[in-house]
Amino acid sequence: MNRVYILLTALLFFVLLFYAGELSQKAKIKQGAMTMQGMLVMGNGQIYLVGDDDVSKEEVESVSINEVIGRYGSVAKLDIQNHSFFKRLQTGDRVKIWYTEVQESFPSKIQVLKLEVL
Repeated sequence: MNRVYILLTALLFFVLLFYAGELSQKAKIKQGAMTMQGMLVMGNGQIYLVGDDDVSKEEVESVSINEVIGRYGSVAKLDIQNHSFFKRLQTGDRVKIWYTEVQESFPSKIQVLKLEVL
C-alpha cells in the first residue's frame, strides 16, 4: 500500500513540474517575446526559418540548405525544445514563431518558445 502512495506522489510531482514549465513558458511569451514569420526548411538534421517573403516551397525543395542560406538574407536555425513538433513540420510550411533572443552565429540561432503553423 505504501508503494502505491509513493508512486501516486511521484506522479503528482511530475505532473506539477510539467505544468510549472508550461506556465513559465507562457509567462515568457507574454512578457515581451518577439515574433517572426517565414517558411521552414529542413536540412542537415536541423530546422531553418527563411524570413524572406519572396521564397517559394519549390525553390527551397530544389536546392541544398547551404544554397538556401547563401541565397536568402534572413535565415535562422531554430532550436525547438518541444520535439513533438518535429513529426508534424515539413519543408515549405509557413509558420509564426515566438522567441526572446537571437544568438549571433551564421546562420543565427533562435530558441523557439512557441510555434504556430499558418
